[in-house]
Amino acid sequence: MYIAMITFTIPTYNEEKYIGKCLDSLFKQKGKIEAIVVDSYSNDKTVKIAEEYGAKVLFDPFGKTGRSRDKAMRAGKGNILLSCSADAVYPEGWLERITAPIRAKKADAVIGSLYIDKSNAIEELGGHIINSVLLPATSVLKLMYANADNMAIERKFYYKIGGFPHVMTAEDAMLVRAARKHGRVAYCKDAFAFTSPRRVREWGYLRFTLFHTRNFLEANLLNRTHDSYEPIR
Repeated sequence: MYIAMITFTIPTYNEEKYIGKCLDSLFKQKGKIEAIVVDSYSNDKTVKIAEEYGAKVLFDPFGKTGRSRDKAMRAGKGNILLSCSADAVYPEGWLERITAPIRAKKADAVIGSLYIDKSNAIEELGGHIINSVLLPATSVLKLMYANADNMAIERKFYYKIGGFPHVMTAEDAMLVRAARKHGRVAYCKDAFAFTSPRRVREWGYLRFTLFHTRNFLEANLLNRTHDSYEPIR
């Protein structure tokens, strides 16, 4: 049986309201695990909370989320690397499900599904469209919608494709684009996680949808991304 050392990676900036719940859900997963937090010099209790949970904390200046994710990945010792986010929570059994295709040697990277935590009817519908319609459809079109809140990748393969690009946004789309060119990417709908509704509600549904749709298309078709993405508390 393939036994994996797992590294969870999380970029942070002023995430004291969320990081504890995130790490608690990660450390409750079964297996040999570690957590790497790359913090952009938070001025709240993010670092203190992360260290209390046993995460290794590194630092990187705010401005390039892809660079922070890449730094965390390269600091990890795991032979499977997990890209997570501070305002997400990961239910029991999630780790086993998202790493199963890699452990079985059927995929080099895996994308899990993502839903809004404590969602309303509109957000539930959006989650269904993304996870049951958009992801399967973009896969058929030789693209693949991805979210860095919920991704797994085999360590050697991560290095082979160059890792997360050092960009502010769409680092997940660009990583998956490279992964599909050089290996096998699987979508595991059952490997679901829940993310905070804070950004979609503060931005509004229309702005949020238009921004991410445009960013996804530009990253995949034009190899470029937006250079700004303000933090949300």
